[in-house]
Amino acid sequence: MKKYLKSSLVLMLLLSVSCTSVSNSEESSANKAENIQNQISEDTYKNWVEVGKIEDGVAILTADKNNLIESLNQNLYVTTGKSTRVNDVSIERIDDFFYLLFRSKKQRVTFYVQKSKDSNILRAAATTVCTTSECTQEPLGCIPKYDITPAGQDGIGTCTPCANGGKCTKTVSGKSLISN
Repeated sequence: MKKYLKSSLVLMLLLSVSCTSVSNSEESSANKAENIQNQISEDTYKNWVEVGKIEDGVAILTADKNNLIESLNQNLYVTTGKSTRVNDVSIERIDDFFYLLFRSKKQRVTFYVQKSKDSNILRAAATTVCTTSECTQEPLGCIPKYDITPAGQDGIGTCTPCANGGKCTKTVSGKSLISN
């Protein structure tokens, strides 16, 4: 009986320590995730460019159009080696998200835009872009999509596919592709 009691006590002690380790491990993982989230949050707008604001519920482009267009044309050429010549830019709301859309007759280049948490300022995630010449008329085709928060982090996210099966290219740069 003593042997059984001792074995039971040892087993209970081991289970207790084991449960504590798992709990501490889970807490440690939760703290690590929180710390990573805090680091990302503090640096969220590092490579974002202020492009507009919300006024009376409407997105207004406030950045200089010519600067945006010229900087994109130049930086995409340097980054991809392909000559991109867009000639128009606007902020549009698509499927409850904002996007900075650059257009030419044959091409569309799209950046994700997010409203600042503490104001009505709109900023574009300026290092990740989706480009297409094959589904420019599709509102949901070839636009940046972020399933992970915070949206717009460098290299995270995807470009939505073209519904018509056309080509969509995601470009990620180490520096901003646009300037205001």
